[in-house]
Amino acid sequence: MTSDILILCSSDSRRDPRVIRQRVELEKNYSVKVLGSDFLGDSFSKQQHAGRSWRLSQFKLMMIGFFCPRLGAPKAYPIAKALWAPIFEQRPTVIVCNDLELLGCALMHKKQFGTKVIFDAHEYYPGQTSSVVQRLIHGRLRTELCRRIDSEVDFSITVCESIRNLYETNFGVKRMEIIWNCSKFLEIEPTQLEQNRPIRFVHHGLASPSREIENMIKVFECLGPEYELNLILVGGKYKYRQKIIDLAESLDNVHLVPPVDFEEIVPMLSNYDMGLFLLPSNTINHRFALPNKFFEFVQARLGVIIWPSEEMKKVIHRFEFGLVTNKADVLSVVAAIKSLSREEVFELKKASARASVELSSEREWRKLSEIVNSLN
Repeated sequence: MTSDILILCSSDSRRDPRVIRQRVELEKNYSVKVLGSDFLGDSFSKQQHAGRSWRLSQFKLMMIGFFCPRLGAPKAYPIAKALWAPIFEQRPTVIVCNDLELLGCALMHKKQFGTKVIFDAHEYYPGQTSSVVQRLIHGRLRTELCRRIDSEVDFSITVCESIRNLYETNFGVKRMEIIWNCSKFLEIEPTQLEQNRPIRFVHHGLASPSREIENMIKVFECLGPEYELNLILVGGKYKYRQKIIDLAESLDNVHLVPPVDFEEIVPMLSNYDMGLFLLPSNTINHRFALPNKFFEFVQARLGVIIWPSEEMKKVIHRFEFGLVTNKADVLSVVAAIKSLSREEVFELKKASARASVELSSEREWRKLSEIVNSLN
């Protein structure tokens, strides 16, 4: 079985925006095969999250990390072991490997067949090991894999400048291109705000405790009925998700909106006025986040309000489609929102429209095709 490009990911490839954009870009000129967790079916995911299976896999990862990180890396992670046979049935000229869990497998394919490997570092993987327990389980193995990027990977890409700098400083990675998580360009006109309705804010994303979504709800508790927050939540553990639902339902100006399919996210967002993302800097990856939703706000022609997040504020200052609060606290956000007139909100929406071509996946993801061409 052959294809020009094999894309690997540990996520569901049908729902991972970055993987989808890779496929869309590369299919313009190549035949592309994608292997992700969806290839293995729902039974794989359920098995991995079952208590005994999960604990056993974590113990194995720790033992491999301590005693044989280099030899054990290719099949260390359950997703790599499960996809091993399907991957080695393929004979692509290039593998685009998303996620550190599959990098050892991709490098083994390169060793056997001479395949070129592009690694997409969606985040700074050593920064995922924030707790002592996680460092014991994953630290050594992740460090070993990161050490191999510069010497064995043919080219790497990542999401922002700060993440690239971390890989260069800590692991000597020099061939790493930045490709932002830009969304597909859509012809959407920014709409003016009607005088007889609240200013509509929207936040969409994972219902994770680390994102502290309750802070956004507290903002609108302070603001009152002239402003409304619309929350579109996906995933998350039941207890935290229910906590957020209960908080939202206790306020008249906070609404829960059902999620939509990937292709409908931006058209749905365009019904609102401002995108809101208050991400606490409680991990290194949060500190340097430049996420999909940020660029989806732009394609939806929304103004944007954020806390002083290092990478997002660089883009806002450059394109002027949003506000960055002085501090990462609720009252600073309340003050920033109250400072905006409806006319100023409309001006921010127009700034998003002006930035939308440059901040589109069609423009940004050309870089990946250029990298693949350079390897052939």
